[in-house]
Amino acid sequence: MRIAILYGAAIISRALAGVLSYTMQKMNGVCGLKSWQWMFLIEGSPIIPLSMITYLFLDSVPNAVQWLTNIEKQLLTNLLRDDVGLVDYNPASSTELSWREVHYVFVDWKVYLYAFTTVGNLIYRDVDKPTYQRGHAICGGMIAASLILTIILRICLMRENRRRTNLSPEEYQHEASVDESINWHLDVRYVL
Repeated sequence: MRIAILYGAAIISRALAGVLSYTMQKMNGVCGLKSWQWMFLIEGSPIIPLSMITYLFLDSVPNAVQWLTNIEKQLLTNLLRDDVGLVDYNPASSTELSWREVHYVFVDWKVYLYAFTTVGNLIYRDVDKPTYQRGHAICGGMIAASLILTIILRICLMRENRRRTNLSPEEYQHEASVDESINWHLDVRYVL
């Protein structure tokens, strides 16, 4: 669902970018400002209130957040601790970038997939004017692939939820005895 929201927001922002660019081009000279100055003002001004809202509502430590339950706070704390431990095996390390973190960026397949889809959305060659059929086909193909993968993920998660719900008491006790963190716990249900 997060990827669908990301792609939906990207499509909406592209649609609004054209309208905003046209409007800002027509605002050249209004109030003594050039069109590029209007661009910085109009596109940069929402960041200031958004940063204040983010500062007020997002804490760096899950325990300080008031709108989470105690179980959710503990799960997030464990997730953050495990994530730091996974990267550099030192939970008390500084915030400096380690070579192990850089290594994980280059070996993670999701980074390459996202980069491929992002570059695929930018292929609009000059020889394809005025219809840009190749660029639209690549962009549409990436969006279709993302939607299909999201549907497949939803089906798999629903199947896992059903499996967890229909466990016998013996199977539940056996799987609950395995010490796994976060979403491997049997009481966790996936929502997509």
